[in-house]
Amino acid sequence: MTLSVGCRAPAAQEIVARLAEDILSSFHPAASQRYAEEILPSTAQPYPSITSSVRNRMKEMVLKAVENALEDETEWDKLIGKLVTEPKRFSDIPMLEDQDDDYLDEWGSSPKRVLTRVKSRPGAFLKRVSGVSFATSHIDSLDGAFVDRLFAHGKSWEICNDKRAAEVFHRIEQGMHICAEHITDDLSLDVENVLLDLIVEGLLVASAELR
Repeated sequence: MTLSVGCRAPAAQEIVARLAEDILSSFHPAASQRYAEEILPSTAQPYPSITSSVRNRMKEMVLKAVENALEDETEWDKLIGKLVTEPKRFSDIPMLEDQDDDYLDEWGSSPKRVLTRVKSRPGAFLKRVSGVSFATSHIDSLDGAFVDRLFAHGKSWEICNDKRAAEVFHRIEQGMHICAEHITDDLSLDVENVLLDLIVEGLLVASAELR
């Protein structure tokens, strides 16, 4: 039996492959630039037709596309976060609608109902589902703005300029319970929507302490 806990440690090949996928889907001029010269023109050319100059110009074109992709800190952050939390093998995480009847009867069949019951029921809490990797990131910009991201199961959620988001995301990543005291009325709608989405995805489940 093999038990794996935590985020993936991707090899360089995986990161390069994922970066290539992003460049393929990019509309940036550096990514879509096409080599301007014909490698094999119709007129006779001296041997060889693929010269060192041709190779070097193509290399520069590729390096420019890669450098452009790496310079976008936001997209690079998303790429890494999604990659390290992707499941290594097929993982069937039941969504809220697929939970058993006992769970749905106790906590509700809508994410809003689940969250409301967690907030109102003594000893109730949300917890991250087992068998899923979670990660977080924080990026500051020069203008003083900041973005906090939560990654799980190869997906990402982000919230801008909200200090409570970092607190909630950290608790989820560390496997700490999200209780009523963390879902107060001053919690922003953005953070609440992330919690609701995680509940729908089955990545956060409700539970209660036995009394």
